[in-house]
Amino acid sequence: MRYAARLAKHSGLPILASGGLHYGEPPSEAYLAGQMLQQDFAVTLRWQEGLSRTTWENATYSAALLKQAGVQRIVLVTQAWHMPRARWCFEQQGLTVLAAPMGFLSVSHGRPWGGWLPEGKAFWQNQLLLNEWFGLLSYPWLYAVTASSSASR
Repeated sequence: MRYAARLAKHSGLPILASGGLHYGEPPSEAYLAGQMLQQDFAVTLRWQEGLSRTTWENATYSAALLKQAGVQRIVLVTQAWHMPRARWCFEQQGLTVLAAPMGFLSVSHGRPWGGWLPEGKAFWQNQLLLNEWFGLLSYPWLYAVTASSSASR
């Protein structure tokens, strides 16, 4: 949120927050993002997409809102490890994407025994990366019908 707020303040670009119900319970992630941006950074959302449950739906529903406003190019802010799949999804909706990744995974400098011992954090990072790898491989197959049918309209 901090990075998105900073980019918005420096560029003058409006913000769209995307994200549906967290575990099926209100409020939506987009609503929470809007509250945080307003309260913590004095930045107001222009658009809020609170129906999506997947990255594909984030892109699909957000693109519909943006295209209604005549927006064709976006600056996409998300975690660095999630950027390839998120970017692909938004580009499949016909948007030109400028990637603005944040939250890079890195190696801690204070690793026990110089990094020779396994760390619990590695399991978490591997799960994130495997999820993204699976998404990158499966999304083109899962959403090929959806993407080709919306392109033919």
